[in-house]
Amino acid sequence: MGALAKTSPSDLDLDDLDAGQAIVAQPTIDRERVARYFFRAGLWANFLLTVMTIGFWSPVLLVWALGLGQWHSTRRAQELDVRLLSGRLLIKDGVFNRTRKTIPLDKITDVGLQQGIIERGFGLWRLNIQTASAGQPTAEGQLFGIVDPKTFRGQVLGQRERWLDGEELEGRPGQVALAPASTRAPAQRLQIGGAAAPSRAELDGAVERLDRIESLLAEIAINTRRS
Repeated sequence: MGALAKTSPSDLDLDDLDAGQAIVAQPTIDRERVARYFFRAGLWANFLLTVMTIGFWSPVLLVWALGLGQWHSTRRAQELDVRLLSGRLLIKDGVFNRTRKTIPLDKITDVGLQQGIIERGFGLWRLNIQTASAGQPTAEGQLFGIVDPKTFRGQVLGQRERWLDGEELEGRPGQVALAPASTRAPAQRLQIGGAAAPSRAELDGAVERLDRIESLLAEIAINTRRS
């Protein structure tokens, strides 16, 4: 067996981040169209900066228009890669400022579809990956140039639901795989650390009892103040 090739941080690929999880979906990216979009968006952004700085930014606009923009846009389109795994979403993007993101599916709250004026001209949609831990107005991850973005959005959200319901347990330490929730017997529960996890009915009952206790404490506090 030959020696394994060493991977340096500069050429880190998504294959090095999948952690052995199966690929659920890998959408097709329209690289030619998204490259043209990147070039036009960069040209428009540099033009606005030139106007705002009263011409100070004009050399950057000129360099972008005469060659750098075309090279950068084509290279970025080639670098784009997205993979949906059983429990996470991997994103690869960037040329100078490279990004390799791993977003756990249980952290994703929504996948938004956005189409600006320039994107509309190229027939493209942007997928914004929103997470509970983002804590900022911008998305945790943005996906460009995906062919049939609505289908991929449904795949991401559907896989997230399966992961949260315990149907996809591959790669989860300390857990055993069960049949899908729709085919499991009511008494079959997820085993975590050797103990059975509470059922939904038990959780609902516990929440209801806590609400009653809270109401009783509030009533006692009101009566105490009156006395």
